Amino acid sequence: MDRRPMRFGAMAAHGFMPQCKKIRRPSDKPVYIRYRHTSGDAMRTQYITTLIRLAILAAACALGGFLAEQYALRATATEARLETAEELGKLRVRLETSLNADVQLIQGLISYVKARPDLDQKEFVTVAADLMESAGGRVRNMALAKDLVISHIYPVEGNVKALGLDYRKTPGQWREVQRTIKENTVVIAGPLDIVQGGVGIIARFPVVIYPEGGLPAELWGLVSTVIDFNAFVQD
Repeated sequence: MDRRPMRFGAMAAHGFMPQCKKIRRPSDKPVYIRYRHTSGDAMRTQYITTLIRLAILAAACALGGFLAEQYALRATATEARLETAEELGKLRVRLETSLNADVQLIQGLISYVKARPDLDQKEFVTVAADLMESAGGRVRNMALAKDLVISHIYPVEGNVKALGLDYRKTPGQWREVQRTIKENTVVIAGPLDIVQGGVGIIARFPVVIYPEGGLPAELWGLVSTVIDFNAFVQD
């Protein structure tokens, strides 16, 4: 039997591929033989690499889909908020326009009271009825509070409970009354429960009389109007 060391080519020819073997010849220095992986190892490595790449690609696709969905949801929410803000802006403009038209009725009544500070209930009814006719049914009543006590009101029917109301003894309304007197401007309060029943928006304006002869100005009282809240919103 031939005991000479088998060469690398011979080993390959016989299908024998050791991992790494140190061959020592009798009289020579040790020789180290290196070799490549078998075809089976290469296929296994390529298969694992392919699986890793597919896993990374799947994760990237999933992340991309998630981010796309979140972006779409965010864009939809932003668009919805913009549409809501736009609609609320339009509604606010319509409400302010309608409310300002109703409040203007007070200005006309104030001018009349300044010219006729001693008017009685009958005279007041005539003036208030004429003013309310142009309000489109939103104005529930108009009232005068001479010396801060409700003394005149129209219509009387359904509003009798309000006659004789002293604002100074009505904590729920006194703060707003003080404000309108101090600022000498229209102050709108509400919606709130009103004495006559129901919910309304109340607009008040102080009436200040300037006597002749340079005398100090005097607070005559208040002019107020109650706007029906439900009718106002429906309009």
